[in-house]
Amino acid sequence: GGGRVLVMIDPPTSFANLSAFLASHGVQLGNNLVIDPEQGYNGQPAYPMIANFSTSSPITQGYNVECFFNVSRSLAATNKPPAGIKTEVIAKTMDGSWALPDVDKGLPKGRISFDPAKDAKGPLGVAMSVVVTPAASPSSSPSASPSASPAATPKEGRMVVYGDSGFAGDYGNMFLVAGNSDLFLRSVDWLAAEGASFTIPPRPPMESKPLTMTPPEKYRIMWISMVLIPGTVAMLGIVVFMLYKPN
Repeated sequence: GGGRVLVMIDPPTSFANLSAFLASHGVQLGNNLVIDPEQGYNGQPAYPMIANFSTSSPITQGYNVECFFNVSRSLAATNKPPAGIKTEVIAKTMDGSWALPDVDKGLPKGRISFDPAKDAKGPLGVAMSVVVTPAASPSSSPSASPSASPAATPKEGRMVVYGDSGFAGDYGNMFLVAGNSDLFLRSVDWLAAEGASFTIPPRPPMESKPLTMTPPEKYRIMWISMVLIPGTVAMLGIVVFMLYKPN
């Protein structure tokens, strides 16, 4: 007992042994791709926003900084977690997200739209924690020597599972996007910590955070900068020319 494990597995990667191991610890891997056309990072549906965090988990308690995953699958608790195992979904996607099934067969062509007959509607779990409580040690036998030292108390096992690994990687500097690095470090902190013996102090706000916008916001800025402002300048130029043109 007392082992600590961090699992980060992207879709459509599938390992039978790993899936069986996670299922035996109460975690069900989704064979799908989570998308968020409304609030994906820089308008990319496969980079869903993560802003629903557990308020009871030590990892995300008091955490309210949005994150963006980079191609993620969904995670869920199995129907009947094994005895001595406690699972918790610690991070979920937004309401406008959904999961495309059977991504191991390839992504759909053309426009992506929600199909209630096939797709799972968000919010969807994308990160989970697992706590394994060790079985109680058998009581000492009456014949045991009174001077014998008591057996050490077994430590609980801990595991954190993510449906994505790219959010903590350097591809596209995703590790520095929004709260991605903080969420990852909080997970490592919880896995490594023994009570309060190891903590990561709060970081001061970074002066340069990448700007994230929803597609409607991007379109408004595009129209203002490329149509409204140039059009206004052109109209003013025409008015000035008509007022002051030589006779």
